[in-house]
Amino acid sequence: MSLRKGFLRPEITLEVLNLDRKKLTFGILWWLVLSFSIYSSLYMFRESLRYTSFWWNDEDFLVLTARENYFYNFFFAFLATTVAFTAISNQWIRRSLVLRNIPRYKKAAIFNDKVSFSWYFIRWFAKMSVMFGFISCTMGAFSEFSLLPEYSFLFVLMLLHLFFHQWLQLRLIFKNAILPWMLGTFGMTMFVSSLFAFVDIISVESLDESVLKNTISYHISQDLPVLESATEERKKSLLADIYVGNPKQLSDSTPKILVRYFHDPISYVSLDMLEAFIKRERSRLDEYERDRIIWRLSIDKHVKMKYVKKLKDELVRNNERNIQYASSNSRLNGFIFGLGLRQRLKHPEFDAAEFLEEQKDEVVVKLTIKNNQIWFNGSKVTMEELRKVTKDFFAVNGNLAVIEWDIDDNSNFDVYLRIYDQLIGTTRSLRDEWVMKNFNLHYQGLDTYDSAQYHRDSLAIEHFPFNFFEN
Repeated sequence: MSLRKGFLRPEITLEVLNLDRKKLTFGILWWLVLSFSIYSSLYMFRESLRYTSFWWNDEDFLVLTARENYFYNFFFAFLATTVAFTAISNQWIRRSLVLRNIPRYKKAAIFNDKVSFSWYFIRWFAKMSVMFGFISCTMGAFSEFSLLPEYSFLFVLMLLHLFFHQWLQLRLIFKNAILPWMLGTFGMTMFVSSLFAFVDIISVESLDESVLKNTISYHISQDLPVLESATEERKKSLLADIYVGNPKQLSDSTPKILVRYFHDPISYVSLDMLEAFIKRERSRLDEYERDRIIWRLSIDKHVKMKYVKKLKDELVRNNERNIQYASSNSRLNGFIFGLGLRQRLKHPEFDAAEFLEEQKDEVVVKLTIKNNQIWFNGSKVTMEELRKVTKDFFAVNGNLAVIEWDIDDNSNFDVYLRIYDQLIGTTRSLRDEWVMKNFNLHYQGLDTYDSAQYHRDSLAIEHFPFNFFEN
């Protein structure tokens, strides 16, 4: 009997693989069903994380663009089809007669490696979870961390690595014919994943809309100023939020005030309705804490000072004088959401003329802001020049320095707050220099339990108090 060419390396056909067209068709259908089931689970898991992150991270909500949504859908779809292919091929290898002529140790190697892929995926997923969990605890809110913008290639490498890893031992079955089978499977996986990626199990737009309606930034503009001297409020339970910005969903362009009590629906309030909200906020605190409540004002930087003054006057009328101006970094790291600038509003019976009459020994200069322009003691200055002249003024006059501040109604809140931030920073800098010069230590702003440090900081404040009043 003559030997035919290539008998030692038989062609890999469906018959050799113990597959007929009926089994192959059934396997593909079962693979598609399993893939879509896994994809649906991953999709719902992703959307549930997006939804719950809104409540976990103080209204930080990850809104996906159409491109980002498709990319994530494709990533999960490719992952689902790869895992489903692994499960189907595991069953085929377990039952296939094609392994009959393969030594036992090779059979074990093939099957064990295929089974270990499932464990490999679980280990990979666990490692990724640990990594993101570590970043979440050390760097801040998980919803703010994303590899997609600059490292999207990492997602591609993950998928390629997971797909081709399972073919390391399949080559023992397919041998030299592995390339067409591997590329054919890869092409089908790409095609199916691309189709799945167009399928949204739930409407992303509807979810975004329903969640964003419960956010302040959906209703009004909240472009907050950036502050350099912002400090953290330790006892955040004392903070009560009031938001001011230009409305986005209304035809009226007049800045609006928004409030929300815990997770109640967001509501617009007028100045005359603010009193009821103040009483409600005070009622949630213990009686001994009510006089310590701090009103955190999140004011869009483009709001005119006319509206800010009216709000502050209304707070004073209700005997509420402790406020904090929120900054754009007031939610730094997702957890420290008490950053801002504290201010004590003037007493309702304060009289500027009488105050100036009493300050005969003090050196009073006038700081004027008109149409976002700055004048210091009659001379027009820039923001950078203001830092230098105010530092020289405080350094020379020390505890005799007083600033009379006049702000017109048409200036932006951003200019006012940046100047206030700069004045506080200048005063702290001088106090730090004084403590360093006399005690070789840093100023901590009375934020210490060390009695000696507290005494040193108190002396620095006496030398460089921050004396100012607004007209």
